[in-house]
Amino acid sequence: MKRITLLLAVFYCINTISAQSNPVLISLFFEKGNYILTEDNKQKINAFIESAKDSTYNSLIVKGFADADGNDAENLKLSENRVNAIVDELSNNGYYNAKAKYYGEQTASKNNTEENKAFDRRVDIIFSNTYTFGNKKEAQIFYFKPNRDIVFMGSEGTQIKIAANSLVYDSGMLPGGDVKIELTEYYSMEDIIQNKLTTASNGNMLISAGMINIETSRNDNPLQLKAGRTMEVGFTSRTADDGFQLFYGDADNATGSVNWEPAINANLYAGNWDFASILFFETDTVSVERGKFDVNKYGQKIRVKQTWTKRTNEYFYDTIIVDKTIYANQILLQSAKLGWLNCDMFYEEKEKTELLVNIDPKLECEIVLVFKNYKSMLAPVKVNAKQIKFTDIPPGEEVILTGVATDGEKLYFTKQELKTGPVIINLKFSESTVAEIDKSLAALN
Repeated sequence: MKRITLLLAVFYCINTISAQSNPVLISLFFEKGNYILTEDNKQKINAFIESAKDSTYNSLIVKGFADADGNDAENLKLSENRVNAIVDELSNNGYYNAKAKYYGEQTASKNNTEENKAFDRRVDIIFSNTYTFGNKKEAQIFYFKPNRDIVFMGSEGTQIKIAANSLVYDSGMLPGGDVKIELTEYYSMEDIIQNKLTTASNGNMLISAGMINIETSRNDNPLQLKAGRTMEVGFTSRTADDGFQLFYGDADNATGSVNWEPAINANLYAGNWDFASILFFETDTVSVERGKFDVNKYGQKIRVKQTWTKRTNEYFYDTIIVDKTIYANQILLQSAKLGWLNCDMFYEEKEKTELLVNIDPKLECEIVLVFKNYKSMLAPVKVNAKQIKFTDIPPGEEVILTGVATDGEKLYFTKQELKTGPVIINLKFSESTVAEIDKSLAALN
């Protein structure tokens, strides 16, 4: 009877929160000085995670506690051992990304009755929603024969051309078969924010005309450009020689942001590419020009393409209008590297200021500063547990201070409009959901 009651309690815990705006929590209790999981607790864990399998929660947190008996160090270790025992059990059930936290007797009851001590000897397992910036966009995947010129266009208009036999292994050897190219394009402010693509070069603010990440491999072995070879890149937003230049990105694994370095001797020139009769993609697709010109919003002539797909030994009509390739005033950049590439220019402003922001130390925050009149985003530096700041920014600019936060259980969002200057801002968070945050960030484009 006890087991049936226990299982019903777990299912009730999950099912009573169908909207999933709130976290789902279950508590496991331990005997004094003990961290070994009982069979009863294992059954409770199994029932709990089974009930949550079809939920939309994306975060699993395990928090460990201890009563006030004994010394602080021993109780902290005891709560850690309790958490580790449960994390191991969760891993055995396929949940490998549980976030472990342990507090010892930090939150132990002031009134040390036996009943309160028994409550303090526990571990809470919490399913909730979290929201983080960084690496949220999937790459587009293409396959090509490396002994031919590789010419293709991304879904957002980035044009890439790599000359035949330009991709090699680290050893300098040429790959012997089809190569895989992964291209990710970042042109919208939503993509820039969601993927934490800050626009700064060694602390100096940049204005971006678009960013890409391009990786190549053969059978999961990475490839690079052969020494002395370059890749031609046409960024979608380039329509004239507007002063933007090529920057190479260096991703910081610790912070997730990217620092950009100006490319040395990156040639800039106007040019046209002939996409006709070039076989590309895994299905050997060929683009054929229609005898018609369209005009884009810049007044440039563009050719509309048809696509034909090779099936067996013949070409069959597949679909109309795959690409609209700009043939006039296309500005191309030559890159000597793969990886992170940015089409940028420095923000020329001699006068600079800083912006101080007060934060709640109880919240885990990710905050960025978005410039309304430029495609530019900056990340803060931490002053202390209660304050962050944005340094070396131009004064008097209209910006949006936006970000996400969590207290370990609930999700919060902020979006505050202001002008830059030597002021102190108090962050105002409101409880939110993943869908609501996505919608708010999309509106920044």
